Amino acid sequence: MEEILKTEVLERERSRYHIELLKASNGKIFISISQHIFSKLHEIQQSTIRMKPADLEEVINILKGYQSEIQKIYPRKKALTNVRREELIDRYLNKCLEIEMLAVQFDCSVGEIKQLLFEKNIVITSSAIDNNKPVKRFWKRKGRRSG
Repeated sequence: MEEILKTEVLERERSRYHIELLKASNGKIFISISQHIFSKLHEIQQSTIRMKPADLEEVINILKGYQSEIQKIYPRKKALTNVRREELIDRYLNKCLEIEMLAVQFDCSVGEIKQLLFEKNIVITSSAIDNNKPVKRFWKRKGRRSG
């Protein structure tokens, strides 16, 4: 029997990560990382990694090394602060700005904004005006003159 001491969940657009700190029945503590991948057909694929806390530091160091290598190849922009995130959400919801316009205003990608809105459970809608739609014209009738 395992006891869950702590759980963190990372929700992403197409997957969910569960990171758990577990205590086994023999008293040993270990870390469990599981990923649930959602496909287009609503199938769920799951994979789990379990490791001892003694191995955690070495794995973190390896991942940090990978992160620095990746940042050399793909330099990352500054992440949005919590204040900027709230301002972005406020502008999206209350001022009905398009995602492309917000991306320019906040100097981030459209994907980052969509990810933020997805994480906050905000529905993404298009407020763009269709230019191909014919304009309805209102004609004023001339009144009949009595005379």
